[in-house]
Amino acid sequence: MQVLFFISCVILLLYVAMIVSFWVGWRRTPWFDSPEVELHSLPKVSLVVCCRNEEQNLPALLHSIELQKYSSFEVIFSDDHSTDRTAELLALYAARHQNVRIVRSEKSGKKYALQKAVECAAGELVCCTDADCVLHENHLLRFAEYYAVTPSDLILGGVRLLHSDSLFEKLQALEFLSLQASTAGAAGIGCPVMCNGANLAFRKEMWQTSAICLREETPSGDDVFFLQSLKKRGGTIRFLKNAETVVTTSACSTPKTFFAQRTRWTSKTVYYTDLQTILVALLVLCSVVVVLFWALAAFFSIANAYAFFLFFFFKFLIDTLFVGDVLPFFGERKLRGYTFLLSLVYPFYVLTSAVGGFFGTKTWKNRKFR
Repeated sequence: MQVLFFISCVILLLYVAMIVSFWVGWRRTPWFDSPEVELHSLPKVSLVVCCRNEEQNLPALLHSIELQKYSSFEVIFSDDHSTDRTAELLALYAARHQNVRIVRSEKSGKKYALQKAVECAAGELVCCTDADCVLHENHLLRFAEYYAVTPSDLILGGVRLLHSDSLFEKLQALEFLSLQASTAGAAGIGCPVMCNGANLAFRKEMWQTSAICLREETPSGDDVFFLQSLKKRGGTIRFLKNAETVVTTSACSTPKTFFAQRTRWTSKTVYYTDLQTILVALLVLCSVVVVLFWALAAFFSIANAYAFFLFFFFKFLIDTLFVGDVLPFFGERKLRGYTFLLSLVYPFYVLTSAVGGFFGTKTWKNRKFR
């Protein structure tokens, strides 16, 4: 048992060191204020949105696009074989706006739809979001300004989950923001390991040289695989720290849809090639295994119980301090009160998602994947 205790201490120390480094990265990332630049000097932006059966979500996104204060942009909707009124809604919207185009992928799947849209993009800077997201009115303007004064190959933006008063959705929103915190913090120390396709921007020419690395056999991961390809080639990747660039999307309404989403995300990890990303994923998994192991061992001796409380406390403390520092940026200070409860359920959720991601059947938009 002493050997297991020593190994557990090493794992938790490494985990704490990783979170502290992410925290330093978050603090080092400067807040981006709108610079005094001439609008004509800013790049043309292509906003790309992939859609499949999004008739319920599209109206909110379309309205937020209409409110954009930046004028030099186009919108490219890529319809991935929708069977509802998505195509009809997009056609009506395009008929009213000259800067809107609709493309349709010959093959099924988001990655094909995304490639089709990016190929048609005329902008120097391509911004991506999802059909179930809502943009701030200055979203495209801030991305264009940031790109103009801070040239980057890939710009990562924040994503926040809109949630109801239900405990499930609040915990989900808090857990998601912990991922956002790690995304920004890792980028801040120069070793980006995550991103979210719901909010990112990139130079089109960089995408074109990385499109072959998207692992078309997987149902998700186009964002992370692009990041890893770009990172391998020495591309510049930064997180845009401005609240007006954060996009909002709804939390999963049921545990079933939540776990389906997370197992789909987990399934792509077997295809990762970036060593830093692999180590981070393994360290997170090992840290929750340590907590779960000593929680079970606590039933057999008081010494094991002390060990469990020690490991749980240090993991809870560093996680809470880091995420608590990031919550104000996303306007979610009130979620601090749920960090302890999330720490109790988090190990079970991570382990369940990992098992489901590696061995279960994944679904996306009523399609099943292995």
